[in-house]
Amino acid sequence: MSKPPAKRHKESDRYADQLTGPVKARYLEKIKLCGGVDPYSVSTWSVDDGRLPSLGYKDIVEYLMLKKSPYTREAFKAIKSLGAHNQVTSGWVKDVLSWSNRNPSHQGATPANTCVTGKVYHSQRLSDPPEQPWVIVSHDGEILTAHCRCQAGLGETCSHVAALLFTVEATVRIRDSTTVTQKPAYWNMPNFKEVAYLPAHKR
Repeated sequence: MSKPPAKRHKESDRYADQLTGPVKARYLEKIKLCGGVDPYSVSTWSVDDGRLPSLGYKDIVEYLMLKKSPYTREAFKAIKSLGAHNQVTSGWVKDVLSWSNRNPSHQGATPANTCVTGKVYHSQRLSDPPEQPWVIVSHDGEILTAHCRCQAGLGETCSHVAALLFTVEATVRIRDSTTVTQKPAYWNMPNFKEVAYLPAHKR
């Protein structure tokens, strides 16, 4: 039986309204890949690992290194972000959720892109709110775009985005590892004690 959808607090009904210029134009272009729905306004995320898109290590490397930046038209070459797998093995990525604007039970429906989000905690600043990046992945595993509200995240390849991608890859890889007599073995994420944090306006 699948788990009930998870509801995530809507930080802003119109996050895009906080953006300006080319950054806002790019954001609106990106969310067209998930039907024009702003991921930060979605409240029906799924906690079911079975709905995570198939995603391989090769797909992540191709995205971080070879995909072209919409701003410079040159390859991202985000070498530093490749080290974000350390954040995964250390347990800094939590609450990975997925959402698609297509009903998965609808027979004959065209495969839709899947949006995935998660909370990425700061290893050096546990009292700070976690970042909540999101990525959009096609049904065949191509990483189409990503976003994070950190400064580097506007460039779509920050370490928080990379950590989320590596978490999805690891979860899917173990999920899909089966034998004749075994059901999929789900990856148990490393755990850590969450530290309460205060929103910036309350400090």
